[in-house]
Order: sequence, then structure tokens, then C-alpha cells
Amino acid sequence: MHFKKTAVIAATLIGSGFLVACDGTDLNPNSTIINIGTTGGTGGGTTGGGTGGGTTGGTTGGSVDPNTPPPGSLTGTLGAGTGTTFAGTGLVDPFSIASYFALSGFNNTTVVAGRIDNTGYPVTGTTGLTAAFAAPLVWPPATATDAVSLPVPSTVISTNYIGAFDPAVTRPNAWTAGWTVRVNGNQDVWRFFGGTAGTALAGASVAQANGTCPAGTTLAGDFVALFGPLSRDEAGLFTGTAATGNYDVCRLPARFGTAGTLTLTNDNVYEIEADTFPGAVIGNGDLSRTGVGYAETASTLAIQPGTIVYASGRSALVIGRGAQIIANGTAAAPIVLTSRTQLVNRFDGNAATPVDAPAGGWAGLALLGRAPDSQCAGNPPTNFDTCDVLIEGNVGRYGGNSSNDSSGSLRYVIVRSTGSIIAEGNELQGITAGGVGRGTTMDYVQVHRSNDDGIEFFGGNAFATHMVFTGAQDDSIDIDNGWTGGIQFALVIQENDLPNSGFELDGRFARTPTTFPLFANITVLGPSARPLPAAGDRLGMLAREGMRFSFNNTIITGDFPFGCIDIDDNDGNATVSNTFDRANEAGGSSTTGGPHLLFRNMIADCTAVNFRQNDETPPAP
Repeated sequence: MHFKKTAVIAATLIGSGFLVACDGTDLNPNSTIINIGTTGGTGGGTTGGGTGGGTTGGTTGGSVDPNTPPPGSLTGTLGAGTGTTFAGTGLVDPFSIASYFALSGFNNTTVVAGRIDNTGYPVTGTTGLTAAFAAPLVWPPATATDAVSLPVPSTVISTNYIGAFDPAVTRPNAWTAGWTVRVNGNQDVWRFFGGTAGTALAGASVAQANGTCPAGTTLAGDFVALFGPLSRDEAGLFTGTAATGNYDVCRLPARFGTAGTLTLTNDNVYEIEADTFPGAVIGNGDLSRTGVGYAETASTLAIQPGTIVYASGRSALVIGRGAQIIANGTAAAPIVLTSRTQLVNRFDGNAATPVDAPAGGWAGLALLGRAPDSQCAGNPPTNFDTCDVLIEGNVGRYGGNSSNDSSGSLRYVIVRSTGSIIAEGNELQGITAGGVGRGTTMDYVQVHRSNDDGIEFFGGNAFATHMVFTGAQDDSIDIDNGWTGGIQFALVIQENDLPNSGFELDGRFARTPTTFPLFANITVLGPSARPLPAAGDRLGMLAREGMRFSFNNTIITGDFPFGCIDIDDNDGNATVSNTFDRANEAGGSSTTGGPHLLFRNMIADCTAVNFRQNDETPPAP
């Protein structure tokens, strides 16, 4: 591990406005909370609570009600219980989605008013969000015989409420508190992380640029020369002695392809060389299986808590097959992957420049795993061992026959200002996950302002928990190619720049495995002031192409002008039975429901239209 010369940590952190969290909160024990700005309260519930802390002042001032959103929080729209059903003039659906959603015994409703506020948080005193979700032991169910049932990660738990947040836990103790961008009002989260145990800054009160970089990286300059003094920090997170320091800026290699670990210590800032394609690649498994240099090398990128990495243009961070990223930040010291523009804006000394940079500043994070994908060779695929699918965005190839494969661990990671468009329909997302296996950990991750989707899963079967998607320009959660994983605890807030759908869910006709996600405890909010809709879906949820799904304890609400829920089988398919027939699988039906096409404990309340049906275009004769 690489350590720099650093000064001894000052004893003034507490007095400077940083607060150490106590055991019993849903944050890490002994973690530092920043920019909460609300009074404390008591918590509880099934997601971890107990007595809660919270700051008594913070940067945004106190609040009488601990659930009041701090100034600057992102907001979305809520429905008013008046959404209708849109009946189109295309192919007739086998049964009414509105009627199916309303089947007795499933506790679905179309009224969200009075239950959550426009940041997605439960309204104080609400009684309309109580409902049980029982976490399965394996997923997908054994009755989905075209996919492998695997154990569900321990991060997926049973709950007793609807939506992303437990009403029994006050906002200062919510799982989003302290580490996210814009959700709690704070503009930025990267600051001086001196005193972070187990890191290069464990004993430091100020960062020191001394012209050295970790082995495997090269010196690109120093932060003050490249971006300006830390004292010009417009986010106000570099204060006191820390604002007088400096960082070495170290450049990642274009490829780290040897067996071993490349460690990024938090006493430096790291860059991916500007506008290079594909950017920085870990391992050699991204190459074609039959090409020169292909090898599933045991290469690991390890990133310490509180570390920042930036890139620009078409540059991405790519984790190849056989390689891993171990990026385990903390609530007190999240890891940030961002654009060069965002740092320039923050340290340019001009208060008029927004700290929160626009989308598209760099390409994003790509995870290329070795789990099955329905686009592997054959129709349907018969030999996943030779699977070699080119990922959207063209940064590498993925796929294989290792369902328990691990691409590593992402915990308390923020990916922001991303989304390089190679060509229309061929883009990198905030996180692009191809063939990512069940052994991968994604827990406490935010994607903020992606120029395309927030996250897109292509095949694989990974689970993600405690996810935040804010300001995606396209869909927030997009899945395809036989993904059989799941997401629990997620907040989606779409901004006012013409985003598409909250969920876009695709299968692949006559290919296996069939896409079959498990969703639970998710809250999706439409934009707060959407302009007139242009081309695109503009739906809360779009499901199509013969897929299965299980939606549980989830809220979809706001200004989605084409509706909250639309189930299709279009793309030139001559019938509309492929997806709808999933209701008949495993003993279900359109009048009783079934485990393979499931809405349970759902709220779907959109401004104008809740359900779209009979709207599919017949194929050309």
C-alpha cells in the first residue's frame, strides 16, 4: 500500500462541524455525517434504525420537523389520484392491465397523495405505506426453468413498508443520509477525508503533494496547478487547515492487465487520460475470446474510501472479465467517480458556475462479467462457455457460463456526470453492467446525471441494493438480455431535461434466459416541471419482449405523460401474447395473478395516465 507524508490529524474536526455517528444508526458506526442540517430523532423499522443522530445545525440550518427536506434537495412530481387508463387503437391486449393491477389480494392502489413528499420521503404520520415484502431465498423461482435459481444476497431483506424509505426512520437516519449528491440538499460530497481509518490519510490533517504516486500510476501534476487552490472550493467542504493542502494528480494506466492489485490511495486525486477510448481498462477479459491478448486475468482495482477519480470525453473505467473492482467507501467517506468539468466548475473561483456539472462529461463505469446473456451465440443459446457479446458503447466484450461470477464490490460509490454517446442507441450509461454475476456486490451507489441511462443490466444476475438514480437523461433503470437479478431499496428522481422512463424492461423473443427481475422497495418520481414531451417513452415503467417481472412494495408516481405502466410485445411481433402469457405460468392467470407477472403492494399514480393498453403497433404486412 502506498502512503504519503502527511501531517498529524487535527483535533478540531468535531468543532469544524463534522459529527461522528453513534452505533445504532443505519450509517456505519463511527462514521462522519456531512451536510445533513437537521435535528436528530428516533428511528426503527426493518432497514436498521434505532436512536438517531443528525447534526444540530450543519450547512443548511436546523429544522423543526426532521423529515423536512433541506434546501436544495432534488424534487419530483406526485400524482393526485386522478390518472386515467389510456386505450389505444393498436393490437388488443389479452386482458386489461388496469384490471390486472386491481386484482383483489395484491394490495395495489392508484393513490399516493398524503403518503410521500416530492423528494420520495414518507410524510410524517402517514399510515398508508404498511405492507409486507418477504425476501425470497433464491431468485429466480425454480419454476422459471430457463434460468438458474441462485441464493439471494443477504443485502435483500424482508420489509413491512412500501417505497424506498421506512416511515419509522427519520430523514437524518435514512440510508441516503450524508453520502448522496442533491438528495439531502448538499451539492457535493468529496472533501478532505483525513482521519479515515485504514487509508493513506488515516493520520493526516492536510493532504500533501510530494510528487509520488502509487505503483502502476503516473504523476500528471498537482491539483492546485490543474484546478486551483482548495480554498476556492465553492461547495464549502474544504475548510480550515484542509483548504491549504494539495493533492498529487496520478494518471491511471490505459490498461492494468497483470495479476495483482492496483491500489488508489485517498491521498491523491486520480485521472483517466482525457478523451481516450475506451479509457482505463482493468484486466484483459474485455477483448474478444478469439483475439490477441485475451485472458481472464486476476487483476484488481482497489479504491480507498474518500478517493476521487475523474475523466473526460469518451474515457471510461472498464472492469473486464476475470478482473474486479473493490471500491468500498463509507457513508462518511464515499468514493466519487466524476467528470473533469465538475471539478473545474467547483474550483474555478466563480460562484456563478454551478458546482453540479451537466451530464455527459465522461463515459462512465462498465462492468464486464462472465455470467450468461441471452444474446450469446445460438437461438436459443446452448453454450454459454463461448459467450462473447460486445457491450453497448463498444468498450469491450462480456459473457460466459459463471452465474456466481464476481466483478467485485461497489459500496458508497457515486458515479456522476456520465454517459458518452458513441452513436444513437449505442451509449454507455452511468453504470453499464454486462454479464455481471451474483457474486458481485452493489450496495449504496448513486448515479447522478447520466447522459443516457442511470444503470443498464445486460444479462447476468447481479443484485443491487440501496441505489439512487438522479437526473438520468434517458431511463433510470434499464434491463435487457435475460437479466435475472434484482434491485431493492432504490430512489429515482428524474429532472427536468426530458428523461425517458423510470424503468425500461426488455426481454428477447425466443431467447433464454428470459429477463426476470425482482424489484422491491423502490420509489420513482417524475420530473417536477417537465417540458412538453418530445420523442421517447416518457413512462414510469415500460415492459416488453416476452419478459417476466415481480414488482413489490414499489411506488411509481409523477409526471409521466405516457403513463405509469405500459406492457408491450411490439417490435414487429405479430401477437401480444408473449409477455401477457407470463401471467398464466406457474398456475397463474389474468384473473388470479401469477408469480411470473406480479404486482404486489404497488402504488401507481401518474399525473394524467396510469395505465396504457391496446397501444401496440401491428407489424407491417
